[in-house]
Amino acid sequence: MPQLSYSWHQDEWSYSAEGVLKKIGTFTNNTSKKIKISSVELYLGTLRGYVNSGTVFTGNGGSIDTYIQLGGNESDTKNVSNVCGTGGSGDNIWADTNSCQKYTFTISPITLSVGSSADLYIMTPSLSEGSTGKVLVMQKSTGRANYEEVQDTFTITYNANGYGTAPSSQTGQLPLTIKSGPSGYDQDLYLFNYWNTKSDGTGTTYNVGSSYKAQSNITLYAIWSYGSCYLANGGIIYQSPGLQYPEGASFEKDITWSTAYTRKVFIPSNDVWQVDFNQEETGEIFQYWADMSDGSGNKYYPGYQYTISGGHKFYAISNLPSYTVKWFDGYTDKVLKTMTVKQGTTIPKSEYPSEPVRQGYKFAGWYGDTTNIRGNLNVIAMWGDSPVWIMTTDGWKKYIPKEKK
Repeated sequence: MPQLSYSWHQDEWSYSAEGVLKKIGTFTNNTSKKIKISSVELYLGTLRGYVNSGTVFTGNGGSIDTYIQLGGNESDTKNVSNVCGTGGSGDNIWADTNSCQKYTFTISPITLSVGSSADLYIMTPSLSEGSTGKVLVMQKSTGRANYEEVQDTFTITYNANGYGTAPSSQTGQLPLTIKSGPSGYDQDLYLFNYWNTKSDGTGTTYNVGSSYKAQSNITLYAIWSYGSCYLANGGIIYQSPGLQYPEGASFEKDITWSTAYTRKVFIPSNDVWQVDFNQEETGEIFQYWADMSDGSGNKYYPGYQYTISGGHKFYAISNLPSYTVKWFDGYTDKVLKTMTVKQGTTIPKSEYPSEPVRQGYKFAGWYGDTTNIRGNLNVIAMWGDSPVWIMTTDGWKKYIPKEKK
């Protein structure tokens, strides 16, 4: 642990028996960061002395209980029992401070910002004038404060944990307010619950808007519930009588949620959900649920249980075949749009792609009938002559594109 030296008080001293908190010096944070001081080391000892307009050492001192104070924070008490040596003779005996021993005082941590200071004091024994008794001896210029750097700002990093886009990280002084959940995810399949310190949700939970106060950087993971979303895929799903919805109520999807990554999903039986594809008019009858709207991928049959990972969409599939409809640019053969539809579907003009543009030509319309589709179909963009006239030296002439000359 790094150490910080103190500057001595202007009234420097090496022994005292005044019975007061006597100032030793001042610690100043001359580092480049905020620091936290947790203990102070001093070299101390005892001697016996006679006080009368000064102190005359007369022999060995007894043990002394003492403590320090730094910036108003008091330390634990230490028993100073080592006897210092002396030098000189007669009435000129002096304390040999080089024989002092190290004592480490633990204090309630005190924080010093860059450039700030805290005064250091030590409790001295009490010896009145004209009396003989214990004297506290201290070796000057050897005291040190043990400290550690304090981090001023902290960073929260957000991890979307597989779905959507996490919010940007935030750095600042505590407390920090927890941000909202990820964005840009499929809300039919995933439901954000809260943030957690572990990706599996077994750590500490932080709700949106709560305060983060811990003095450390942290990564928070989005914890999700996973949806089972059922799509009618051209039909209508009816909830059976007596259940959650009134008889005859229709809806496009019903979402159930689970927090498990891999879970058992029970596909509702036909007596719970009924999918109507207007059988009387089209002859179309519901058969099963599938991964894709065209019936491809895995099949899921009513009344059975399946193991599903994450969120999942189930598409209702009927007994009618599906066909592919493509729109082409008649000049470049570029595919402008592709749709998969069931037999008998009519595609309205509102679902066609935007009209393509060809320099020097007028769009003449689409070639292909999208009513009552009975097979794969290509719809072609058609072009007519240019309606553009230009002024020439010979008068007005119809513009003819280069490829037609």
